[in-house]
Amino acid sequence: MQPRRPELSLDRERPASRPCPDRGLPAMMAGRLLLAALWVVSGSAFAADDDSGVASERTLAVESYGLDAGLSQSSVISIAEDGNGFLWFGTQEGLHRFDGHRFDVLTHRPDTPDALISSTIDALAVDGDERMWLGSNDAGIEVIDLETLERWRFATEQGLSHLRVVDVAASPSGQSALVATAAGVDRIDLAGQRVTRLVARNGLIGLARFGESDWLAADRDCGLVFSDGRERQPDLPGSPECNAVAQAPDGTAWLATENGELVRVRPGNISVVSPPIRPNGGTPWVSSLYAEADGRLLIGDSKGGVLAWDPARPSQYTRWRMDIGDSEVTRIFRDSAGVLWIGTFADGLHRVLPLAETVLASGAPASDEPITWPEEIVWAVRRDERFSLLGTENGLYVRATGSEAWRQLPALAGIPILALAAETSGDGYWVGSYHGLWRWQPPEAPEPVVPGELPDERITDLVEHGGRLWITTQSGLAVLADGRLQPDLVPDVLRDPFLTTLRIDEDGSLWVGSNENGVYRFRPGESSEHFFAGSRERSSSSIWAIHLEDDRVWLASFGGGLLQLDREGSVQRQITTADGLPNNVVYRLLRDPAGRMWLSTNQGLAVLEPESGQVQQLGRRDGLVNQEFNAGAAWQGDDGMLYFGGMDGVDSVASSEFSFESPPARPVIDGLTIAHRQIGVLDAFDGLDAALPYARKLQLDHDNGIFALRMVALDFNAPGAARLRYRVEGLHDEWVQVHGPEAEFSVNYLSAGSYRLQVEAAGRDGQFRNAHALDIVLAPPPWRHPIAYAFYVLGLLGLLALIVWRVQRNMHNKRRQVEVLHQQVAERTAELQRLNEELQQSNRKLDQATRRDPLTGLSNRRDFLDWMEKARKNRDRRSRPRLLFLMIDIDDFKQINDQRGHAVGDRVLVAFGQRLGEFCRAEDILVRWGGEEFLLVVNDIDPARGAALAERICRAVSEQPLVTSNDEEVSVTCSIGYAAWPLLEQAGSPNSWEVSIDLADHALYTAKAAGKDGWRGLVAGPQTREDQIATALSTRELDELIERGLLETVSSSPS
Repeated sequence: MQPRRPELSLDRERPASRPCPDRGLPAMMAGRLLLAALWVVSGSAFAADDDSGVASERTLAVESYGLDAGLSQSSVISIAEDGNGFLWFGTQEGLHRFDGHRFDVLTHRPDTPDALISSTIDALAVDGDERMWLGSNDAGIEVIDLETLERWRFATEQGLSHLRVVDVAASPSGQSALVATAAGVDRIDLAGQRVTRLVARNGLIGLARFGESDWLAADRDCGLVFSDGRERQPDLPGSPECNAVAQAPDGTAWLATENGELVRVRPGNISVVSPPIRPNGGTPWVSSLYAEADGRLLIGDSKGGVLAWDPARPSQYTRWRMDIGDSEVTRIFRDSAGVLWIGTFADGLHRVLPLAETVLASGAPASDEPITWPEEIVWAVRRDERFSLLGTENGLYVRATGSEAWRQLPALAGIPILALAAETSGDGYWVGSYHGLWRWQPPEAPEPVVPGELPDERITDLVEHGGRLWITTQSGLAVLADGRLQPDLVPDVLRDPFLTTLRIDEDGSLWVGSNENGVYRFRPGESSEHFFAGSRERSSSSIWAIHLEDDRVWLASFGGGLLQLDREGSVQRQITTADGLPNNVVYRLLRDPAGRMWLSTNQGLAVLEPESGQVQQLGRRDGLVNQEFNAGAAWQGDDGMLYFGGMDGVDSVASSEFSFESPPARPVIDGLTIAHRQIGVLDAFDGLDAALPYARKLQLDHDNGIFALRMVALDFNAPGAARLRYRVEGLHDEWVQVHGPEAEFSVNYLSAGSYRLQVEAAGRDGQFRNAHALDIVLAPPPWRHPIAYAFYVLGLLGLLALIVWRVQRNMHNKRRQVEVLHQQVAERTAELQRLNEELQQSNRKLDQATRRDPLTGLSNRRDFLDWMEKARKNRDRRSRPRLLFLMIDIDDFKQINDQRGHAVGDRVLVAFGQRLGEFCRAEDILVRWGGEEFLLVVNDIDPARGAALAERICRAVSEQPLVTSNDEEVSVTCSIGYAAWPLLEQAGSPNSWEVSIDLADHALYTAKAAGKDGWRGLVAGPQTREDQIATALSTRELDELIERGLLETVSSSPS
């Protein structure tokens, strides 16, 4: 592609400017955009007859494509569009498919059967069944089904009247087509592959078709032949030559003569229409004709001119000013998205930019005074009713209103001008430069102001308000009043930092942006407020533009995009490239009359609709001169015009002409590479269910696991702003965002299975829609095929059968030995089991003997200690049970031994233990403590019930004689002492159980001392605290504790 713009002459030699990389176009499309300036492009080939018509002019920018952009030849003869949105161009050196970024070229190759029948394609048509009809210059007709790649070829051998095809008109049904050749009109039926000669006629120039069966053909002598056999000759003066035929959507056919006369053909009516246009000097001639949907005719000539004429207003026409070269306009075509394409005979292909009415080449609407801007690095721009001012890298340029010439002010030549402001008095202008502050009062020369006194000579912004000029520099803020600086009005915090911009609020507050510290706000003479500090993590500390509104503040940041804050300084949202910005470096922002925000960035312009958050992008492929804009270089005129300066001059934008309605982009998958094999356009591949991009399923063998799929967003309205996103189900959880219109999904390894590639495209408005999907099925390798697994199973079963057979044979040989061995093992096992049972029984008896008193069979002290350990571990403070220790002793047991002998005494001890066992529950324990002394531990009992229990035990012993094993009756009494554990029920750290046993033992001996056959218990006093009894038990005698009331005695008789 060869974007161009006309050379604009100045009254001086232009210095060289810094080159700006073209980031918005592929390398093959690098160049400069052609902006056709209204006042410098040569005149059209047609002029109006004197006093016969009213002509208007329309300046249009175009994007041009030539050999450097991928066209194989500069003569574009035919144009068509398929159902996917691809454009097809026929040239003298091949057929081209175009997606807005790349041309795929198909040519005739004699040694390749599937190549085109010819490289010279004079006619193109795509029918409703996605069959493309190619009319060649020397080889007849070829029909290609774009979805199935089925082909039909028709030459003279198949009955075609001539090998040179002039025009093709496909039928609505798609099963047939009319073909105009150099020798007549033929009808081709695909179903029967039959060619029918309809008309024999030389010199045909084109066809028009009306429905399935009605048509007409025109020849170069302007003769007309109709489908019913009628022939007509329009009543034209002289003997003109006809060059073009066009068919309008309303069923009207138009025929154009070389000198601009038109023939209108309607059913039953032929009329000659003479628009108010004639060739200039007789040299240019009408070369092409195109009928618009609204009824207008676009007429192209042999010198690269195009004009629009509306039959409803026959006396008016519009001349289009475009620099598309001066060769013949061969084809005019408007695609389904509304984009106009112009093919020429020697100057390639041209796309008329859809935003030509928004991005203006002339710098002003057609009704206003046009401006030709100097091509400079622009740092500041300003327009008013007196002057247009341009601050550039090389000084200040001035253009007076009404003048076409720019002049450079000599005093500022070579000095970078960074800021411009008008004096409120209207007398002159303030000029901020890289070398201090200047004042220019026309017609006098600019003069420096306060030289050497500013905090920094590098000025970044200027605002005059209330008789004071506020100046931001790269080393602080300054204020000029009454001809001198007023440093006392500058807050301390703003005396040193790199400041970038400032704004005045309605209440007189100053808002100051900084390069590193965000935004400050203050009133003159008062302390400043750090309104917004920014965040280095969000790249929002460097602020280069401020826009104030009633309820919010907009900040343009260097690296953090656009920030919206409330009036309290809280960030409400941050708009970045993820939201559609072309770049996160935002220099200036302007709000147009419609409320939209225009942002200049390092990668073109962006337009934000604040309420919806929708963002659209504008770049060089939309007509912009600049790709990279500059800080401070933005201005909004009173008429709504916006001006943005950058590295290559000024872009003028008519914001009122910009519409947020953007045609949707179409996502397509149009390329496949497997290993090193590239599946090209119209190449067949067995793994696809249809040709790309119509395919919906891709089947790959295991050895095709390395592949790549090319995806593209088709959007001829904004090819540079279109974006893609894609994801593969099974591989990606989220969308893979592609900041561009082209992407490639490459796979180096993919496990066998089924996947789905989903692709969505967004146009200029950033809204993703029109999802396209391709199912990808990767077959497993043969060794992982289900049949292979079946063989694996069979082989494994055979191996197992062999192993079983060999094992069985060995087992049969050794069966006898095994049986004997089993018998021996069984005998040994039985013996070992018997011995083990005897050992276990002995162990149980031994354990029982170690835990039981051998005489009475009651628990001994070892068993009691184990029982207490379990009781202590299971104790729960919230619902812990209390234990009652009862120490029981047989009264005068020594007399029994002395009088009756120890044997009787032993039997008495056994009978006494059995009597006590009547009071021992399953959860309690009865212990022979020693001699005739026994310990009964009662679990989960209120200590207050201890007295009753002790009384019951005494009565049970004394009131009924003991009966020994020899049926001897022996009457005995017993004494009992008891104590609870813990002594205090709610104690956090209870006393040890040994203390409670000692207390019970002490109570026993006091009961005996009191006369025997009785009981005594020790309990804590009602006022006793935990800390008192813990200390007392360790330091005092029991009598003293009882005396102090820390312990109380409960007894069966008065103590």
